[in-house]
Amino acid sequence: MNIAMMTLEKSKTLAQRMGQVRRFGHFIGGEWVEGSSGETIELSNPANRETLAHIQSGNVKDVDRAVNAAHEAFPKWSRTAPIERQRILLAIAERLKRRQADFAMMETLNNGKTIVEAMIDIHHCAEQSWCIGNRSASLRRSFHGMWLCSWLR
Repeated sequence: MNIAMMTLEKSKTLAQRMGQVRRFGHFIGGEWVEGSSGETIELSNPANRETLAHIQSGNVKDVDRAVNAAHEAFPKWSRTAPIERQRILLAIAERLKRRQADFAMMETLNNGKTIVEAMIDIHHCAEQSWCIGNRSASLRRSFHGMWLCSWLR
């Protein structure tokens, strides 16, 4: 099956699933949370103005909460071994590739891009994750206990 037919089949499946308007919160600290204001923004398809979803409207409190969560998570991530970082980033790349048509269709519905352009964008995201993941394997521990990129030297 060629990519155009595969994309068409996947887009039909995704369109059926997207027939239900969903509400999304913010993803902070590893979980979906409601925005502090409780307000939402309607996300609509620019081609036909159909509502795709309702997303939380963020404000300063939400940004502070996200920044604090990232600050709290950083020490653990910074101690993560390069091989584990590689595993995580390569898994992200694989998931992006596996669901490329789904993500491309969501992008097309959300902002009006052509499906081909969106497929290329998602492919580039997967490639970046793969590239960075493979770079992380070249990290090594210095005598100070910090992870250093051997390719930065």
